[in-house]
Amino acid sequence: MSGGTNGAIAGTLTFMVGAEKDEFERSKEVLSGMGANIFHCGGPGTGEIAKICNNLMLGINMMSCAEGM
Repeated sequence: MSGGTNGAIAGTLTFMVGAEKDEFERSKEVLSGMGANIFHCGGPGTGEIAKICNNLMLGINMMSCAEGM
């Protein structure tokens, strides 16, 4: 999940889901009530990999901005 507190309040969270295809399809109904973007990343565990990559890119961006300052 990505989007923070503001995304949760607005219902615009992004979900990166790792699951079997049929499980993903069933989960979309619940997740669509909380978010606007729901991505199937592959099998179990791949959603966590996508989230880690997302956090890594955010961290690199924050560090480069701090270095520039």
